[in-house]
Amino acid sequence: MTLPYVLRLICLCAAAFFLVHAALGLLLRLAARPIIQFAHRMKPREATHFLLLVRFLPVAASSFVVLSICLPSYLWFESGATKENVGAGFVIAALLGALIWIASLLRVGRAVAAAGQLVRKWKESCTESKFPGVSPPVEILESDAPVLLLAGVLRPRLVLSSGVLRSLSPQQLHSALRHEEAHRASRDNFKRLLLLLSPEIFPFARSFDLMDEAWALFSEWAADDDASGSNPEQSLTLAESLVRVARMGAAPRPAPLCTSFIPPDQDLAARVNRLLLPSSFQSELWRRLRAIFAGTACTLLVLLTFVLSRPSALQSVHQLLERLSH
Repeated sequence: MTLPYVLRLICLCAAAFFLVHAALGLLLRLAARPIIQFAHRMKPREATHFLLLVRFLPVAASSFVVLSICLPSYLWFESGATKENVGAGFVIAALLGALIWIASLLRVGRAVAAAGQLVRKWKESCTESKFPGVSPPVEILESDAPVLLLAGVLRPRLVLSSGVLRSLSPQQLHSALRHEEAHRASRDNFKRLLLLLSPEIFPFARSFDLMDEAWALFSEWAADDDASGSNPEQSLTLAESLVRVARMGAAPRPAPLCTSFIPPDQDLAARVNRLLLPSSFQSELWRRLRAIFAGTACTLLVLLTFVLSRPSALQSVHQLLERLSH
């Protein structure tokens, strides 16, 4: 197959991204369980930061390699006046690189559409109400279903069913609303959007489910801690509200960009137990990890700048890319 200059450049970026991302993604998938076990040694809020950082390493590193190494070497040394034959393997890698991004965009589009449809549907049947300690109005949904969630990304709304409102005492309701407010403050729905946007290893396949589920679990624990404020009485009240809402029955499965008070498929007993029996964590662990990550990133950036300042290094990269394309 013969491709012109610009199309070769696009295919080269897509193929290089796919190959680097697939290698790093497979390593992350293999190391997911030890990484999650390591995160359990941190405070939940710190664990969410750590897991997000690790989760986005493949896409960040792949994008960095393409933009800072592959693209400059191609633009510098590749002649723009010629057409070249490319190999079938190169075309397949480029198509896979394009497909994993198309799949991510479709996933995000479906999630945004579902969240928007849900918010519009509820808005027609909801009434706004103010509660002490909660700054924005809460949408009261006329329903007996156990609905208490944060919906939306840019302007997330707290949605509360009248059934939950009747079932919880004022103290329990305040604690539950504080939990959802913690999700709003930490922009967890926006982080869910970024997780959906981050490409998988292969198109239309869920490769990082363990990491995503672990992040969701730690985000719930972190919101519990923020809502209770490390106060035993408030922790007990929040645990009571969880149990009482759970006894109301199964809630409707929320849209991907909604954060429910009791997410489906999570161990509620473990969540209640940690509220009643708080654990100790290594408070300095995340600080040390941030320093290590920052130091490593700065060192790699300095080394890369030094290497790329030498034309011979970029020429070697270009020769490697030529082999890849053929």
